[in-house]
Amino acid sequence: MPRVNPLQSAFNAGELGPRMAARVDFAKYQNAGSRVENMIPLPQGGLMRRPGTRYVAAARDHDKRPRLIPFEFSTEQAYVLEACDGCFRFFRNKGQIVVPATDAAISNGTFDADLTGWDDRSTGSAAIGHDLLAGDRIDTLQFSQAVSQIWGDVSLNRSNIGLKLTTALSGDVARAVVSIVQSNAPFNAVARIYTDSSGSPGVQVGVDSATVNVNATGLFTFEWSAKPNVTAATTYWVVFSDTTADGTGSAEISLCADQGSGFATGFNDTITSIADGSGAIIPDRDLRTRVDIETANSNGALALEGNGSDVAAAEQDVTTTNTGQEHVLRFRVIGAAGDTIKVRIGNTTGGDQVLPDREVATGFHSVAFTPEMSPFYVQFRNEANKTIHVDDVALIGSGAGSAMPVELTVPYLEADYTTLKWAQSADVMYFAHPDYAPHKLERRGNTTWSLVEVAFADGPYLDENTVSGQTLDPSAVSGNGITITAVGHSPFVDGDVGRLIRLRPSGEPGYAIITEVVSPEQVRADVKRVFANA
Repeated sequence: MPRVNPLQSAFNAGELGPRMAARVDFAKYQNAGSRVENMIPLPQGGLMRRPGTRYVAAARDHDKRPRLIPFEFSTEQAYVLEACDGCFRFFRNKGQIVVPATDAAISNGTFDADLTGWDDRSTGSAAIGHDLLAGDRIDTLQFSQAVSQIWGDVSLNRSNIGLKLTTALSGDVARAVVSIVQSNAPFNAVARIYTDSSGSPGVQVGVDSATVNVNATGLFTFEWSAKPNVTAATTYWVVFSDTTADGTGSAEISLCADQGSGFATGFNDTITSIADGSGAIIPDRDLRTRVDIETANSNGALALEGNGSDVAAAEQDVTTTNTGQEHVLRFRVIGAAGDTIKVRIGNTTGGDQVLPDREVATGFHSVAFTPEMSPFYVQFRNEANKTIHVDDVALIGSGAGSAMPVELTVPYLEADYTTLKWAQSADVMYFAHPDYAPHKLERRGNTTWSLVEVAFADGPYLDENTVSGQTLDPSAVSGNGITITAVGHSPFVDGDVGRLIRLRPSGEPGYAIITEVVSPEQVRADVKRVFANA
């Protein structure tokens, strides 16, 4: 029998299982094998040995299972993300992205107790139109004659709220009208007028006003049966007290004056300072940094309080002998989705010679820079008309003995990666998970990354509520920190923070993002598009 050497022009059909052993009629039968191991079929027809593996780096947590996520911008700019428990690490060109060790260090970057190490570089005058903050417990509000209202969740709890007027009303005080939004149990409120004694209420002038049982929202009138004689030369206090036995009352208060013929010109005042229950003056807050306790994680955070025209800024000078080498600053911005602050780094206080203002949004960030001299100055700046927080500020590689991996803090834990979904568009990768708000990963360089909350524009929404008698009443049609009160229903839950809410009073609807759930009937929100004709 003659020997035959049939042409085997291709061998790239891969591996066929035993059940295909007799399928000689199968088109790819001649190009397949029963066992193809450690080989890669080529589209040209042949096979090649698969490449081997090499050790690059250890996973951050040896006792936990990380996940590798491809981040491919192009064939020349491709990365591998090590998604570990609470962080991302980055790999490129067969190696891990690292930062050299440095002796530079950020002090008090977690703000657990105070602002030690940080300097207030805010601009603008302080405490003009000062707003009370939710949960404030106060005894006195010191006033000077100026303009209009006070607002805030004022927890009375059987303490006093005093208004110090340094210029008296023109005429005798007849009535004080207080607008109250109930936010806790009913309470009994009484108003008194006192002389001033070294910055505190002194001798009571006249008799008490009528005690008002506050058990609903609306305007409440405190009347004096005998008008206290308050002259223009007198500095005095109007003090509101909760006389309820259990002291559970709390309210949101706005004060004006009524001298018998509608709202008159009295009590036109702006807060100049706040005293706590011990009589100590609380530092001015407008455009000032301060320590705030975040209810989300019970840790301290740097609060940058802005008014929309001036700048709230905190700065720290950092010394190092490792000038001329790359440093990476890592930090977190806490706020509503879409809120932004700026970070700048300079050779002088307030300077931006090293890193000009870089706008960063709510989320987690690593920012690379190279200082050429010591010290350098790190500054966080807020120009918005609201308070935005900064936390977990550190330099990667600080105090280390060798180069350290670039790590970006993320909210995802080991168990979350099985249900985490992602999709990439150029330098941005979007992440979705049923337990977290959508985030997006942004690349600006090998060592500069951000994972920020996605700021949706006007949607998506649930079905519109058309039930008769169920409405939403905003306290203002624009601005940050407005209240939205539900009438006839209780739609809000704690998980609503970060959600969008849409109001359609008439015409084009406006929308806002919920920043705080006060109660099932009330939330605070930042308006993103004005509520037309509300």
